[in-house]
Amino acid sequence: MTNKQLALLFISMAVNFTVALGALPFLPLYATDTLGVDSGQTGIFLSIISIALTAGAIGGGWLSNKFHRRKLLILISSVAGLISFWLLAYTTDIWQLTILASITWLSIGIGSTMVRIIGGILADEAERGRVFGIIGAATPFAALIGGAVSGPIVDRWDIPTLFMIMSSAFIIQF
Repeated sequence: MTNKQLALLFISMAVNFTVALGALPFLPLYATDTLGVDSGQTGIFLSIISIALTAGAIGGGWLSNKFHRRKLLILISSVAGLISFWLLAYTTDIWQLTILASITWLSIGIGSTMVRIIGGILADEAERGRVFGIIGAATPFAALIGGAVSGPIVDRWDIPTLFMIMSSAFIIQF
């Protein structure tokens, strides 16, 4: 695997988790403060999007085996993530937030699974540890970037603006 390929996989993984981990702390606040739902409904909402992320990871493996078009699947999941995450800013009810966030988290699960699969295919047997270590390091790096970016955006503007700005990160994967 070339360094360029590894860098692209790292960036793709980092984009997915920068969006997810940058916005995740604000989703319960948005649900309770903006949409007026109670803590029980917020917990159910967070459970559903966690299930969507898991389904995306599992479904991504199935899609990869079925279609063998991993780069296309990354592109499709990026487009779906961009649109659904952008639309989160316009939700007025918890069911809308749940559906759109679930689509986003499903897309992130599919995209991150494709990155891992591509990494496994491209890496020689002797370098798999290095490749998966670098790809795995993208998640904590993304948490750092997402947290550093999202807090100031919410402080300066608001949570819907965060959704719109963070959704543009998916464009990097095109």
